[in-house]
Amino acid sequence: MRFGHNYMGPGLHRRMFFGFFVSITVASAVMAGVFTLFGGGFTRATRELNRVERFASHLFASVWDDPGKRDSMARTVSQDLEANVVVRDVGGRVLTRAGTGDGVGHSVTMNIMRENVRIGSVEVQLKRGAHRHELRTLVMAIGATLLVLWMLAGFGARRIARPLRELTRVAGELGNGRLESRARLRHGLRGELGELTRAINDMATRIEKQIRSQKELLAAVSHEMRTPLSRIRLLVDIGRENPQRTDIMQGIEDEVVEMDALVGELLAGARVDFDALNLNPVDAADAAKRAWERASIANGELIVAPDVGEVVADATLVARALACLLDNAKKHGGDRVVLRVSGDERQVRFDVEDNGNGFAPGEEERVFMAFYQGRSRAEGEARGIGLGLALVRRIAEAHRGRASASNRKEGGACVSIELPRKPAAAR
Repeated sequence: MRFGHNYMGPGLHRRMFFGFFVSITVASAVMAGVFTLFGGGFTRATRELNRVERFASHLFASVWDDPGKRDSMARTVSQDLEANVVVRDVGGRVLTRAGTGDGVGHSVTMNIMRENVRIGSVEVQLKRGAHRHELRTLVMAIGATLLVLWMLAGFGARRIARPLRELTRVAGELGNGRLESRARLRHGLRGELGELTRAINDMATRIEKQIRSQKELLAAVSHEMRTPLSRIRLLVDIGRENPQRTDIMQGIEDEVVEMDALVGELLAGARVDFDALNLNPVDAADAAKRAWERASIANGELIVAPDVGEVVADATLVARALACLLDNAKKHGGDRVVLRVSGDERQVRFDVEDNGNGFAPGEEERVFMAFYQGRSRAEGEARGIGLGLALVRRIAEAHRGRASASNRKEGGACVSIELPRKPAAAR
């Protein structure tokens, strides 16, 4: 990232600055050249000069035969143009001279015509330095224009380069593990750069949240795995000291089953994280029956509506979600569990009901948090939710469905998942 940071540093500002300036200068030069070559300034100026010459020729021709008026007009022209005016006859003899007689810098001679016959000429002599003054004014105007363009190019380059350098800084810090780094969004920054800055900040927030969740998950899983392993170790020690005890193997088997369930939940969660869903038509009634049989619930009932139909889903993940719902109800839901399956033209709904103590006020959403430890409404004792209900919600949302929890009016709780008939990819 060091190379990228250097590349996006002050050098980028300079490159953009000179790039803007050169582009504007070249474009101005090309425009001026095209304007000049194809009917631009010189041609138009020539036409204007010819019109002025015809106008002046007409004026002098009208007073040519009156020396007083002719001399007066020459003095007027000299004063208006701040130039020397020399009037000559057709033979070149000077008839009138007006002006100060200062050094001549540039002169223009106009023929005086009457009925298409040349009767004389008028020479307008610009004073030395006059054209230089005009040239200096033109150069100053061009210089001022280039200075303004230079300043505008610098401002534009700095305005674009600054957020890019900021985004590069954030990317480098995120790459180095500083996940709390964010781009400082300048007030009023709009357009593509503003959208890019906000997108990177949102991305950094999601990455930070995901990494934090993974660390918390790893710590929690380590704790959850340590507990059954400790119990297995204890059971093995007891079995060695009391070989006649027949309940030891059953206890070890129970702990292994609990660990296997936790590993299964973690693997299912990983499939959801990586969007590795294997979507196929799944018969909702058949999936419910299989889950009910595997749960081995002693006191309960499976109620499936007629013609509930199919959903297009990942059969393994659906089975895992139903197993989590039934296991949660079996552990915390009293002595009776009911699994209801119903559906309409848009979705299929699985409801797992129990007659336990239900959820405490406000707990209906928190139970879907990973490793949330709830409290029984009536007893006040801790009950472990584990990863189960959190995984249920993630599986439902991965299928564009939803998971919800509520208390039943008759007492107890109801946890449900709804799966749409069509998968996420087909929507």
